[in-house]
Amino acid sequence: GGGSDSETSIIISSSELDVIWEAVDSYTPPFYKGKALAPIGTKIKVVAMPSVGGLKNLSYTWSHNGSVVKALSGTNKDSITIKTDALSQRESFSASVSGGTFEGQSETSLDLRDPSAILYTKSNGFVDYANGFTNFLPINSAGLTLRVEPFNINVGKNVSDSLDISFDIEGEVFRGEVLPQELAITKPENPGQSSLKINITSLKEKFQIIKRAFTLSF
Repeated sequence: GGGSDSETSIIISSSELDVIWEAVDSYTPPFYKGKALAPIGTKIKVVAMPSVGGLKNLSYTWSHNGSVVKALSGTNKDSITIKTDALSQRESFSASVSGGTFEGQSETSLDLRDPSAILYTKSNGFVDYANGFTNFLPINSAGLTLRVEPFNINVGKNVSDSLDISFDIEGEVFRGEVLPQELAITKPENPGQSSLKINITSLKEKFQIIKRAFTLSF
């Protein structure tokens, strides 16, 4: 008949925790419905969201690429914003959250992407966003405006104060007279083809460069 050991245990609910990221200053055109991707040198905001709502005074421990970020961790610090390293190609973030009976941990990772650009045509003040071009562009009307839209590059208040955009047609460099993203072209009398090179450089992040080559067919 001996006695029985008694053991008191506290059950900590290991609840779900979602960790999501967004590229803070990465540009996509207003019509674009997708998520902005993160280029090299952008700021990434990461938010930890416990599945249980209404919890207060939770303690958040944040890690970036495997190293704890003490300066950005602490009570109620449910988000961090970190600028990516210029040499990094992949970023990982994890959050460990505890408080009261709640405990959770989760992580997220993302690949850094090169900025890109798509070329559109504009006529009568209307940009045909339904048809974008990435290499070959037929010029069918006598007077046409080309509009380039950058994707996933750092932009502040607007494109004109953040990016330098140039159009190179057969070695002659042009810049947009009204908007830096737009170049009006005239269809030549004789049919043929011309090479167009578009260079877009960030005025703030030297590693963010877009170089695209197109063929214009008249």
